[in-house]
Amino acid sequence: MRTRSAIKDLGGHYVIGIFPERENWGSYGGGGSGGGTGGGNPDGDIDFGVDDPTFGGDVDGNGTLDYVCDGAQLNLQGLDNDPLWSVQWSTNNPSVSATNGLIQTNGFFGEVVITAMISYNGALVGNAVRTIWVGKPERPVLEVGNIRGSNNEICQGEELYLSAANTSRGFATRYKWEVYKNGIQVVEFYTPTPNVPIGQLVTLSFTGTYQAYVSACNECGCNRSAVVSLNVIPVRECANLGKIQVNSSLQKEIAIYPNPVSNQLTIKLPSVYNENPTQVELYNSIGQLVLAKTYTETNIEFSVSSFPKGLYILKIQNGEEMKTEKIIIE
Repeated sequence: MRTRSAIKDLGGHYVIGIFPERENWGSYGGGGSGGGTGGGNPDGDIDFGVDDPTFGGDVDGNGTLDYVCDGAQLNLQGLDNDPLWSVQWSTNNPSVSATNGLIQTNGFFGEVVITAMISYNGALVGNAVRTIWVGKPERPVLEVGNIRGSNNEICQGEELYLSAANTSRGFATRYKWEVYKNGIQVVEFYTPTPNVPIGQLVTLSFTGTYQAYVSACNECGCNRSAVVSLNVIPVRECANLGKIQVNSSLQKEIAIYPNPVSNQLTIKLPSVYNENPTQVELYNSIGQLVLAKTYTETNIEFSVSSFPKGLYILKIQNGEEMKTEKIIIE
């Protein structure tokens, strides 16, 4: 009963969580169990779940109910069918009610302690207590890895490295990415992780001011980040204003080999790169930063043998110069 590979169907109820915390169980009517005869003994572990799996879920796969939504109907399993069993539900938050097991959030989202007081024939015999996230996930923070300057400049045609921070609470199951220009949506897509994969990197091809958002979502809804304004400027202005140049002729002198690579990756830089430290970053296929180092030499070597096989993005930045290159590790 403690295993959980999928949502279980017990007696017509969808059961997601398992509660082993049984306390102070009494024995009534001779101590029999099951079928309502003998009375007062649970059949096994107390399961804590919801009648409809679209109103809650087990996100981290540990076999317990992680979050519930407004309108979720909680239930307990593990008791026999004796009608003398009764459950009284309560929460530690005045904004969230659980009368008769029906969750009403009144717009609240966050952690709530939910208690089920279990009685038999009117006498309290035990309880189940669980801290559960109620409602939509916590509000994320949108991060754009390659914006520069006080006006958040992005060079025209440059890919955006988008990620969501502040995502550890709330059990998000997907992330929604949005970009607007002059109030018109120009980008919308979802990812299962808080990083935009390489194959979905956003490129803004037209100059102007954009507004970007990320939302953390679960079955209860989405919580949208604060807006991040992006100022996309022409490539010629990137150089004129001292911004990072994405496609300069100097970058043609950068040699990166071998590619594909299985062990040691070599980067040879122009001699003028000695004037500034060089930052090297490596991103995996879902946009996560897996390596970040700073070098002062122009002949750079580092091992990639510990990284899983697949497609990566290599980012090289030196002063006003930035180059990105797709790398295959095999």
